Amino acid sequence: MDKSYMNHNTYPHRIHILVSDLFLGDAIGNFVLAVRDMLLRRGFLTYIYATRHDAAITNVFPYKTFFDDVRPNDILFYQLSNYDPSLSTIMGAPCRKVVYYHNITPGHFFAPYSPETAKFLDAGRAALSLVGKADALLANSSYSLAEVSPYITSTVPCAFFPPFLTPQLADIITLSSPQKKISPFPFPYLLTLGRVVPHKRVEDAIRIIALLREKKPHLRLVIVGSHYVPYISELKQLIARYPGLSDNVIIAGKLSHADMICFLHNALALLHTSAHEGFCMPVFEAMLANVLVFANNQKAVAETLGGAGILFDAQTPPAAVKHILCGLDFRKQKGMLAAQRLRAKELCALANEDALLHLLVAPNT
Repeated sequence: MDKSYMNHNTYPHRIHILVSDLFLGDAIGNFVLAVRDMLLRRGFLTYIYATRHDAAITNVFPYKTFFDDVRPNDILFYQLSNYDPSLSTIMGAPCRKVVYYHNITPGHFFAPYSPETAKFLDAGRAALSLVGKADALLANSSYSLAEVSPYITSTVPCAFFPPFLTPQLADIITLSSPQKKISPFPFPYLLTLGRVVPHKRVEDAIRIIALLREKKPHLRLVIVGSHYVPYISELKQLIARYPGLSDNVIIAGKLSHADMICFLHNALALLHTSAHEGFCMPVFEAMLANVLVFANNQKAVAETLGGAGILFDAQTPPAAVKHILCGLDFRKQKGMLAAQRLRAKELCALANEDALLHLLVAPNT
């Protein structure tokens, strides 16, 4: 691809964003594109490089272009979320290097389905020490930051910065279209939102709804998110083992952003059973949408909630059901919803464009 349409000498900084995988609708992809838009709007020459990306995303360049073009007064904003065989070379780039750690899923979650994927993920975690060459380190939560900050010297700035910029969330905060207020289903439902992959422990949500329906037979579960095929096949087998549950668990798959918002706004509650997160965007989005959150007490999830919502131990479904039964009148939980709105507001305040820009360009400005 040709980048000659931009004048490299117009501004004092060129900012290069490197990400191994860039996909529309993905939390990392949404963040990267929002950052690019913000930087371009602020007048910085900004380029994105990826090894894999959606064809619909334009002006994305291969890593090789970065290695050929990088100059000492440039800035690299590297998104670390997976094993990257180029990481050592990237961290040797002759420019200011700011690493953003999105967390890497431990391989053991995928081991029963794909030993190759498990090995790939574990290799990524084993390479975390390479971030020691960064000039600044950001992470999507304090939980994630604690995993990588030991590799950084005390003189290198480290900070938690949420994996979003507040302007990109406007359509979740405000229902701009009347159609979005119309429920996609004629029955009350709990929503599981996010990629349907092993570490999300969607099987726990299925077990919970099976037990919960003994008390509330009209309640159903809707599962929204892209599928990891070996795992979704296992989930369907689990659903079939419960009499009558097949008609009451809806596997909706990956939705458009507008449909996702509609499903979210009309859910009675978000049921999030994930066993591993770096930051939990579904929980955050539910708080923005004023939807009650029930979530597994994983450290990053608890940090995202910041004391709001209801946490439970998803490994013991009867106990989880007990907690849910205590708040079945979901829409009347005014105190809980108010606490969630306050927490969402706190996180939005932290996702400040000026703060991110300062972390990226200092001390070169």
